[in-house]
Amino acid sequence: MLIVQKYGGTSVGDAARVRAAAGRIAEAYLLGHDVVAVLSAQGDTTDELLSLAAELNPSPPKRELDMLLATGEQRSVALMAICLARMPTRRTAPPASAAWIHPVSGGSWGGGAWCSSRAFRARTTRTT
Repeated sequence: MLIVQKYGGTSVGDAARVRAAAGRIAEAYLLGHDVVAVLSAQGDTTDELLSLAAELNPSPPKRELDMLLATGEQRSVALMAICLARMPTRRTAPPASAAWIHPVSGGSWGGGAWCSSRAFRARTTRTT
């Protein structure tokens, strides 16, 4: 069974919470499920980045704002991958910059993303 788990904000806000989320991901995987973990920025990261961007330019270009906000998600993905590397799943997370993540325009600050499940499955394989 494919399970999609979403973590962000306070649920990955510090090392202990990242470990707890990683434990839930690993547990589902070890039970034989295919797991996709979707990660958002930690804590107040997005609000902090939006505030900083507004200080620099009250109307920042949407493309650059998308790039800036993606750094919060990249950080969460990297921290989760670091944590999962110590767990018995022996899995590594593909980076969010992988080709199966596609930015799109139109969100409240200009963007979002969609994931191609066909491309995702082609790039991932079960290792246990």
